[in-house]
This record gives sequence, structure tokens and C-alpha cells, in this order.
Amino acid sequence: MGVTPTFSLIVRIANPGSSEEIEIDLPPTTKGQDIIDTLIDNNFIEGVDINGQRTLHTIISKKAGKEIGMHQTIEEVGVNNGDTLIVRPVVEAGAEKVVYVC
Repeated sequence: MGVTPTFSLIVRIANPGSSEEIEIDLPPTTKGQDIIDTLIDNNFIEGVDINGQRTLHTIISKKAGKEIGMHQTIEEVGVNNGDTLIVRPVVEAGAEKVVYVC
């Protein structure tokens, strides 16, 4: 049985007023939701807001310039070894959703 290939990636977590980078190894079949769940499980991002509602995040591949959908794999979007993924919270402003840009 062979070894599952992985991509070594940098994940930049952009929060209002701060930014943090971590290195992570992920298989190419990793989906956007899996990335978010891993970051929540390891306390890198909040899973719920102050009202107890699940927080929403976007993931952008910096090199590909594309958003990774929650059900898309990083390979489908064109992420490669050494790429940077930018994770940003989606902030609700009234009835509209606004993506925080750092």
C-alpha cells in the first residue's frame, strides 16, 4: 500500500486586527469544510460567535486566486504544494454578508 501524498501549505488566518500563519500538511482530497473543521478543532479559529451561531469563513488560494468551496477539494481548485491559503471570517452587516479583507 502506498503513502498518501500531501501538500505542505501555509494557512494565513485573517481576523480583524490580526493575522496568524500556520504550516499544515493536507492531502489533495481535503475539502474546504475539512480545513475549517480542523482549524476550529485546534482552536485556530472560532466555531461559534458570541450569540452561539456557527461562524462562517471563506478560504482563498492565494496563488490560484480562487475561493475554495466547502465541498470542493484543494486539488480541484488548483492548490499545489507550497501554496498559501487565506482564511477569513464572514462578518454579517445587517442582512448582507461581508468578507473581512486584511
